[in-house]
Amino acid sequence: MEMNPLKVSLMLIFSTLVVGCQSTENIKTRPKALKTDVSIELFMRTCVVGRESTAALTQSAYRIGFKKAPAQLANIYLNGHVGQAWFLSHASGEFGLMLLENNLCSLFIHQGDPDTIQTGMESWLPQKDSGFSYQKSLVSSIKQKTTTSYTLHHKNRALERWVITVNREPVTNLVAVMSYYGERYNKQ
Repeated sequence: MEMNPLKVSLMLIFSTLVVGCQSTENIKTRPKALKTDVSIELFMRTCVVGRESTAALTQSAYRIGFKKAPAQLANIYLNGHVGQAWFLSHASGEFGLMLLENNLCSLFIHQGDPDTIQTGMESWLPQKDSGFSYQKSLVSSIKQKTTTSYTLHHKNRALERWVITVNREPVTNLVAVMSYYGERYNKQ
């Protein structure tokens, strides 16, 4: 049975993440805030897991505790686009999750330190010697809001894109939005 190169790449990424999670040395070298950051854990367990399928994302979201968002809240997260929306009330705060019809997945983070959240996301990017690489690009910076894109590559082939918008305004009800768009989605 021949495996598609994307599946092989994704399996390698997933294996790297699992091994990284289980590696005591890796865990010890990450700052404590990154080891325990709920935002990146939710992003990885929903949007990134969703690269497999919409069903995988939905199942994982429900398993974590996300609930289908009421219509009014869903409209806010979807912002006029067709898709699905969920919310989670967690000991660490409130989170929103949306999946658009084009399979763009975003996690809305309503509390926390924006710099810690962005550093947490960056801590999961490929290491230099992993066979994978990434390109970091500043998409926009307006006042207190910054959007950064990370395009992940394997052998010079773009596989997926992680995007984070952080809001550093002192008083806000939305601190960050993490988004994921992968190759599987580009084929649809």
